[in-house]
Amino acid sequence: MMNYLRHGIALATLAVGLALAPVGLDAQSPDVRPFLKQIANGWTADAKKALPDLLIDHPSDPAVMFLHASLVDEPARAIPLYERIAEAYAKSEWADDALLRIILWSAARRDTSRARRSLSQLRDAHPNSDLLAVAADAVRMSVGLPLPTERKQAPAAQAASKPATPVGGTAQVEASDAKTYGIQVGSYSSKQQAESMAATFRKRRMKATTNAKQVGKATNYTIMVGDYVDEATAQADVATVRSICKCKAFVVAK
Repeated sequence: MMNYLRHGIALATLAVGLALAPVGLDAQSPDVRPFLKQIANGWTADAKKALPDLLIDHPSDPAVMFLHASLVDEPARAIPLYERIAEAYAKSEWADDALLRIILWSAARRDTSRARRSLSQLRDAHPNSDLLAVAADAVRMSVGLPLPTERKQAPAAQAASKPATPVGGTAQVEASDAKTYGIQVGSYSSKQQAESMAATFRKRRMKATTNAKQVGKATNYTIMVGDYVDEATAQADVATVRSICKCKAFVVAK
């Protein structure tokens, strides 16, 4: 009888310990990486079959949350899951992965504010992440990198601040309040030719726009690549742009 009693006390103590353990810090966190590799290769059946049990057994595990988000068919619906991982589990190994997914999604949608804000968060919270270079390049090639000053402001401060000059700007500054730069790659009298050149850059996932300008009685169409927050960042991309268009590309203020 005494042995049963001791055994019961031990089990009760273990149960209390488990109940008081921090959420999301499960020492036996499931290994979801094999499933993620399958998803990346276009195979989702195994992951979808395993997910319900994983959600029941590990409802607050960031690895399971990340797998869940990776299986959501509509990317926009996965963003809240990635945001929760990045915020609530910032110290986990999945936080920088979640931020990268947010950055890639934002860059693809040309969401300048969210892309730059998330990149700044990744830089500040995970400066040694192997994913930082990929994230920065995605932002640079789509909406342009944020100003260095943007990294020093918390999201609340960014929303409240109303700078008078571009140098003090944040990711939420309106385009009319800050000077931006682009790379001009050509000027055509034919709109069709201009659009064809712009399409060349868009196929490489680079932002390209055509602008009509009246010169006397004629109309010229210029192609502008990129949307940069400073001239130096734009200049860094000039060589790459020239190699694509085989032209004398140059930086201009918008």
